[in-house]
Amino acid sequence: MPLGFQSMSAEQDSFTLVAKNLGWFMYQCVGAELIYLNEDTMTEASFDAYLALVDSRLRKLALGTYPRRGVLVEVVSGRPFMNASRRQKLANALSGNLERFAQVIVGVALVTESAFARGVMTALSWLAPHQAPMRSFRTTQSGLEWLSTMGSNLDIVQVDACWALAKIRHGYGRPSRLPSAL
Repeated sequence: MPLGFQSMSAEQDSFTLVAKNLGWFMYQCVGAELIYLNEDTMTEASFDAYLALVDSRLRKLALGTYPRRGVLVEVVSGRPFMNASRRQKLANALSGNLERFAQVIVGVALVTESAFARGVMTALSWLAPHQAPMRSFRTTQSGLEWLSTMGSNLDIVQVDACWALAKIRHGYGRPSRLPSAL
């Protein structure tokens, strides 16, 4: 089961674990929601838990006075990206949250090395259009640079450092990747 939400206010948007489950985790960090999805280890139950968390998180953020934020989603997969069932579930989750999504999200940057996955996400954004732009990128840096132009209070260096630390904490990163600012 996902961990409970950590407390958050508009004044303090620090580096905080929001939730985790088998194959994914979510952090918040200075103007950004950071999500890591590992398709190779994620079960159907943990994918459903992830979608439930996204729905709950959007509801919570839309009710508060939180600043709009960017979303960085990094997807790792050694196999074809998202089966048809997961693609449909994701499209349904996005289309069911259009208003809340537009209220709290300035943009979504999907990061993956897979050209196929970037194409799938582009198609999903067509199936479930929303008012916050969604773009796919090959590198985290490119995604963060784009998000920083979208109107959030995102600090690229700080968010990149948070992201590197989050991945190390969960066994998906390398210590040499940490910026010297930490």
